[in-house]
Amino acid sequence: MNKPAIVGSGQSSPRGSEPGRGASRRALIGAAGLLLAGPMTPATAATDLAELHRDARREGRITLYSSQPPAINERLIVAFRTSYPGIDVDVLRLATGPLGRRFETEASASANVADVLQLADPLLVASTVAKGWLATLGDLPAHEAFPAAFRSSYAATVRIDPHTLTINDQNVPFDVTPRSWTDALDTRWKGRILCPDLRISIMLINWAALMIDTYGTDYLTRLAAQSIRWLPGQIQGSQLLGAGEADLLLPNQKQVTASFIESGAPLRDVVPGPYAGHEGVVAVPAKAPHPAGARLLANFIMSRPGAAVLNQDVSYSPLPDIPRTLPMPADYKRLDAQRAIQRQAEILELLKIR
Repeated sequence: MNKPAIVGSGQSSPRGSEPGRGASRRALIGAAGLLLAGPMTPATAATDLAELHRDARREGRITLYSSQPPAINERLIVAFRTSYPGIDVDVLRLATGPLGRRFETEASASANVADVLQLADPLLVASTVAKGWLATLGDLPAHEAFPAAFRSSYAATVRIDPHTLTINDQNVPFDVTPRSWTDALDTRWKGRILCPDLRISIMLINWAALMIDTYGTDYLTRLAAQSIRWLPGQIQGSQLLGAGEADLLLPNQKQVTASFIESGAPLRDVVPGPYAGHEGVVAVPAKAPHPAGARLLANFIMSRPGAAVLNQDVSYSPLPDIPRTLPMPADYKRLDAQRAIQRQAEILELLKIR
C-alpha cells in the first residue's frame, strides 16, 4: 500500500481570534456556536457508501487539508485506504492559521484544491459557511449517527485535544512534578516556563478565560510574574522543552508532544482540570474538485473506525466508547467563542502580551 503524499509543515502564526474577512465579529461568533451544536437540515436519504466508493475510485484521488501532525494524518489515510482501496490521497499539512488562510485565498479566487478540511478554527469555518464555501453533510451515514452536540449541517467536531502541562522529565524531579495549573505558579519555576502566544488560537484564549473563571484574574497575573518565555507556537515550545531549555510548557497538547516523545525527547504530559482543549473540525468544501472522494473520506473521519485512528492515545473522541482514546471528563468545558473574544483584551493585558 502506498503511503499518503504529505506536504507542508509549520506552526500557527499569531492569527488570534480575528474573524474571517468580510463578516462581522458578532455574526461569526453566532455561526461558530451553530457549528458546535447547530440546527440541522431536514433528513435526507442516506448515501450509499458502496456507490460513493465506486464514484471516488473513478475520480482517483482526494486532497486533504489538515492541521494534524503528520503521523496522525498518515495513520488516518492508511486506515481509510484499507477500507476504501483504489483512491490516492494527498495531504497538505499546515498549522491551522496558515491552512485556513490558504483555503480562504483559493476559495475566493475559485481556485479550489482542497477536498476535505480538518482544522481547529471554528470562527474560520463559520466564515466559510457564511460565504457558501462548505457543503452540507446531512446525507452521510456517519454524520447522521454523530452526537448532535458535536455536529452541524456543515461540519462535525471529530477530535478534542485536551490542554496539557508538559514537563521535561530530566529537569524536573518526580516529587515536585506539577499536577495542577496552579502548581505552575510556584516560584521554583520562575524563568523556566514556556508558553505559546495565546493569540495564535481562540482555543488558547478560551483556556485563559477558563483559568480566570476558575481561579480569578490573579492566576494570569501571577503566571505573568513567572518571567514567561513566549513563543510562536506549541511545536517550538515542545522542541525547546525537549532540548532542556525550560522545565514546563503550558498550555500544550498531547498530539504535539507525541512525535517528540516517540523520538526520545524527555517529555511528559499532565492533563490537569479544569479541562478545555483544541477542537478539530471536519468539513467538505462546496466546490471540492473530487466530490465523491471528499464525502467518502469525510464520512470515514466521522465514523467509529475513523475516530479510533484519529484520536488514538492523544485525544478525546466525541463518539463514545472508542478504544484507546482518552476518556472525556464529565466537566470538560467546550469552546465559548463569545466569552473568549470578549475577554481577549483583558487576558492579554493581564499576561502582559503586547
